[in-house]
Amino acid sequence: EIQIGVRDLEPAEAAATLKSRGWLVGTPEEIVEGIHERRSHGVTRIMLQTYDMDDHDALKLFADEVIPHI
Repeated sequence: EIQIGVRDLEPAEAAATLKSRGWLVGTPEEIVEGIHERRSHGVTRIMLQTYDMDDHDALKLFADEVIPHI
């Protein structure tokens, strides 16, 4: 089986593929929900990553809409 990278996919398909692999992908509300769900299963640490550190709007959105809820 050849594994397809998400770079070759449309954004919605890439998000669905990553979600199916257990990644947290989505709106701030979906990310918060995913973190809380993992916490309820005993997860105590999650590594968060963004691939575009120059996207200050995305970083601000994360800081404003996710961090306060976790």
